[in-house]
Amino acid sequence: MKVKDIMTRDVTSVGLNDILERVVETCAHHNREGVPIVDDENRVVGFVSAKDIMSAALPGYLEMLQSTSFIPDTDTLFKKLTAIRGNSLKDVLKPKKVIKVNGDDTALYAADLIIKNGINSLVVVDEQDRLVGIVSRVALLLALLKGNDRSKESE
Repeated sequence: MKVKDIMTRDVTSVGLNDILERVVETCAHHNREGVPIVDDENRVVGFVSAKDIMSAALPGYLEMLQSTSFIPDTDTLFKKLTAIRGNSLKDVLKPKKVIKVNGDDTALYAADLIIKNGINSLVVVDEQDRLVGIVSRVALLLALLKGNDRSKESE
């Protein structure tokens, strides 16, 4: 099974000049935890997640939340998010490597990347690195489960 067989083709993306508030609204509107960042030629230059935005507002906050002795101060997080809500992605995010797949890659390869990197979705690009889709952890699981059902039917 190939990534192109299970990916979502109608993908919303944002640009580096988009402001954080718009990015969060876009994620919420499309019920996504994150979205690809593309340039003017639709080439993937990044990926931004809700976790990235929270980390930009309060570096180290998410790590502290995992500590059993940390009592979250949501007021501080709110104030910091409010302070940066009008900033562009390029002004707030730290550059990081984008994990991408090609439509001809196998679903198992994509699943392996998702698991090893602890992410929820992968950006699917063409030969020129242009955005063509996205494949999520849930879509992969569903496709792999359905694939297993088909293999049982053929026995």
